[in-house]
Amino acid sequence: MVLPLANTRYRFSTEFRLGLKADHGNEVEAYFGRYIGKTQWFMPFIGFDYHYNRMGNTDKEYMAGLRYIMTKYFSLSTHYDSDMGYGGGINLTY
Repeated sequence: MVLPLANTRYRFSTEFRLGLKADHGNEVEAYFGRYIGKTQWFMPFIGFDYHYNRMGNTDKEYMAGLRYIMTKYFSLSTHYDSDMGYGGGINLTY
């Protein structure tokens, strides 16, 4: 389930994931960003990721990145994740 809150300058988004079984655990991911510039096609953001399961393993991560909106539906993004390192890709917004 994704819960975004946004206006013309700022965006806060959070995602919740629930495992089908108790040992799969639960996860929450949230980030906050600000659209930059006159056309607001550039958004730096920061966020966190928290994962918990009943087996006693807890994972806390943080992330920071940039997103450049190319069209209404496509954007380029890059970010650093404390667990996975640097990454990048193309986002599809629908």
